[in-house]
Amino acid sequence: MLDATGTPVGGSHEITFAIYDAPGAETPTWSKTFTVDFDDGYYSVALGDGSPALTSELFATDDLWLGVQIDSSPELANRSPLRSVPFAIHADTAVNVTGG
Repeated sequence: MLDATGTPVGGSHEITFAIYDAPGAETPTWSKTFTVDFDDGYYSVALGDGSPALTSELFATDDLWLGVQIDSSPELANRSPLRSVPFAIHADTAVNVTGG
């Protein structure tokens, strides 16, 4: 993560991740704020840990977008589409199949 001048972010910051059902949606279907320690611009967060949990119902659509907000700044301008890997949660269906 780089700041507006291109300098790697350091120190502790609050990051809010939000999942939307459309790129221009105003209300997220899921969101959570984490306190994150940055190391020369790098950080790691496990989305879905704790509450609110990420559920298979959330990933029932193919059109999901991830928004990121740092501290009290506005959400970053470009939301990222969620693709392939998060949809592996559909494997939950195979675990719950009856009779097979």
